Amino acid sequence: EALLSLILCLSNYKESATTLHWCNIQKLLSFAQFYGEKLENGQLQRLWFLVVQIVISLLQTLKMKFAEDAVLFASIRHDRLMAVIGSLRTDFSYIAEAEHFSALLYSLASYLDTWHMRAPHCLSDVGTILGTIIPIVSHYLTSSVSGEKEDTTTQVLSMLSNLTAMLRVMTPTILSLLSEKIGIQCLPAPLLALNFTTPPLGTEGPPSYGILTGCLRGCLTLLQRVDPCKSATPTKSDSELTIAGQKSQIIFVMENILYVLMSQSQQAVLDTNLEQSDVYHLRRELGIELKTVLEGVHRHFRKGSSSHSPRMDRTLSCSSSYGNILEQSHLSFFKLGYQFVNSLLQV
Repeated sequence: EALLSLILCLSNYKESATTLHWCNIQKLLSFAQFYGEKLENGQLQRLWFLVVQIVISLLQTLKMKFAEDAVLFASIRHDRLMAVIGSLRTDFSYIAEAEHFSALLYSLASYLDTWHMRAPHCLSDVGTILGTIIPIVSHYLTSSVSGEKEDTTTQVLSMLSNLTAMLRVMTPTILSLLSEKIGIQCLPAPLLALNFTTPPLGTEGPPSYGILTGCLRGCLTLLQRVDPCKSATPTKSDSELTIAGQKSQIIFVMENILYVLMSQSQQAVLDTNLEQSDVYHLRRELGIELKTVLEGVHRHFRKGSSSHSPRMDRTLSCSSSYGNILEQSHLSFFKLGYQFVNSLLQV
């Protein structure tokens, strides 16, 4: 454990990380067997987590030079990954390992070409992983009792942050779509299925608009529970710090989902192969879903605002009120979402 911790520290620096790469550290990491069937041995579990962290760190430091090795590592551990993800349908005792795997997947999201060439079978399963796990962890977060299993809740939020951030990396940038820098012929395959229903928990399939909007609503519900916006004097207790951390994670997840929905819907509008009736359905359904969530965000943070007046008690129908609340720096992205909804609703 001490040696792996030292290697993890060295992997953060380019010179030492390059030396580790020359020494074929990746082969040791790829084939080391540090885990058992259920990772019941806490010491072995820590070793396994350190291995995953080292791979992520080397990839972040060496970037493309280590991309093939990181993909190889994920390919070798593919069966274990699928087993851990599958176990979350019924058992969240594997959440710590799933969190580490989600961090690895997020790190690999920037190297899709390498992933596609070296391990296409793994890449093809990523969509299924996202479409299956996002609704499960979202349901866990909204159905768990407040204050219960705080460590697990934080780990689940971290995993959801990684998975939604991965989707954000994989989707085209909104700016490139709006400025038409990407030709229609060069548009990548859509990430989301054109479906606005939420499938039963545990159903395997690609992510859809329904899954992400459902997760967005779930995050808003959790935000209202975690951060009731009471006007109390801030403290530095462990509980307050935990709440602040969870609030930041929830907002991060919501921003990621909002970005993916805006990007994917704009890509769908540009897709000439899509029927106009489908485009109309997308505009209407997504516009209604996003409007509902953004109104909820507005109402939630308005409760914590001491400067609002009775005449400002309006939601999206009053742009000045909405703008005043969302001028706060940590909410500026939701203002962009509000502007996008107004454009999307103009069918």
